[in-house]
Amino acid sequence: MRTLKKSDRNFSYKFIMLAIASLMMSGCAAKQHTIAPKSAPEWVNKGGGWITTQNAGKRIFAGVGFVSAISDRSLAVEAADNHARAEIAKIFGVFTTTIFKEYQDSSGKKDIARSQTTVSEASLLGVLITERWIDPDTNTYYSLAQLDLNWVLENLGGMQIAPELKDFVRQKAFSQFDTSSK
Repeated sequence: MRTLKKSDRNFSYKFIMLAIASLMMSGCAAKQHTIAPKSAPEWVNKGGGWITTQNAGKRIFAGVGFVSAISDRSLAVEAADNHARAEIAKIFGVFTTTIFKEYQDSSGKKDIARSQTTVSEASLLGVLITERWIDPDTNTYYSLAQLDLNWVLENLGGMQIAPELKDFVRQKAFSQFDTSSK
């Protein structure tokens, strides 16, 4: 019988631990979103986060959150709302990163991470839950959250960031939004 070298044992141990972790993670994976029935509002089946231009030229970040298997109605609504807000946080984070990277490249300033965090966190205070829907067959709760880009730009004035950065964000926000929505 062959004995394993220490390096072979370490590799075997790591491989087994990786296999166990993979099995555990697959068991914990989130349930895939299935398309809601035709009676559901259109936004329910969009899922995730997106950006859109609405009537009157409003530029909106939107996110859908959903939750099922929570029997307490208030907890289910709160969880769906929070998931919708998280979807907006993801897409808004990418949006601000792009603008701040462009500012960093054009200005040569390197220490703007705190400003980006300030803008992101303060802007997310403007997220509104605009609609909710419950699938009567599955008891799945859906929430639609929206953030108006105009609201963000109007509230830049009260944020603790450099004035030239505020001006840059105001100048670039609409073009970046329009590019992202294509």
